[in-house]
Amino acid sequence: MTTAALELNDQSLLIQAEDGAMHAEPGFARLTADGVETGEEARAVAWREPQHVYDQFWCRLNLSALPIRHRHARHHADMAFAQLQKLWKTAGSPETLFVLAPGSFAHDPLSLVLGMVQALPSRTAAVIDSALAACTDVATETVHVDLHMHEAVLTVCRPRADRTRIVDHAIFPGFGMRHIQNSLARHIGDLLIENYRFDPLHTSTTEQTIYDQIPHWLTSLCWE
Repeated sequence: MTTAALELNDQSLLIQAEDGAMHAEPGFARLTADGVETGEEARAVAWREPQHVYDQFWCRLNLSALPIRHRHARHHADMAFAQLQKLWKTAGSPETLFVLAPGSFAHDPLSLVLGMVQALPSRTAAVIDSALAACTDVATETVHVDLHMHEAVLTVCRPRADRTRIVDHAIFPGFGMRHIQNSLARHIGDLLIENYRFDPLHTSTTEQTIYDQIPHWLTSLCWE
């Protein structure tokens, strides 16, 4: 029986196959005439085609009808399933999944995820809190920060004897990686307006270019 681990973080959804191979993609979905396109392909046009691209379907995972009618996606859960199915196939269609979910996932969205796993078809072996999985080998009390696209989840994990348990957690909606990227983009735009009288956020093409570069700039900032 083949097994894989799936981590639900829409900044970078990750699945790791039994052989150690990992596949990841951001939580973006683009509705097209042919179906639902997810991941990097959708993110690459998100600011050029905002009317067709969605990036909140994981943090707002539900069965509420979309404001538009589309034959391939009736609600956020359809987009999430399209992305989940793509990741699952990329990992070799494993028969069993270990699901790592953030503490912000309530009962209803988690139930939807388990239903989607069953529909792949696959079997859920266990559902594990992402913070707990990350802190299992930590010897001291730790605050784990799980930064998603539209929210942050802070979890306090405390080791005791041979176990680690969660003693507290807090959810900060509206403060995630997109919030950080938007602040950086506005700062870059203000600098260019001040120095060159050019607003890169005024047109969708240059706006897309700015957001394409921000992850690389953040990485350079961290390392340099």
